[in-house]
Amino acid sequence: ALRVGIIGCGHIFPMHGYPVHSLETTELVAVSDVKENRAIARSKELGCKYYTDYKEMIEKEKLDVVHICLPHYLHPPVAIYAM
Repeated sequence: ALRVGIIGCGHIFPMHGYPVHSLETTELVAVSDVKENRAIARSKELGCKYYTDYKEMIEKEKLDVVHICLPHYLHPPVAIYAM
């Protein structure tokens, strides 16, 4: 299964988190959000780890896939780091 991490646990998160969690070909390993309460809630809901620093999540979890669920202006720096 592909190891997936999701960055951003806000409004768009359900459109990514639930499908990833339900697919047999993916494993939701961790979520990240700067608002710790959101990250904790989503991690408990979907049974994965949580981080408040997406860079730490990427470095520690050996992810195959990263979903960027952040405001559009934040996509480029996060995508560049993830690559």
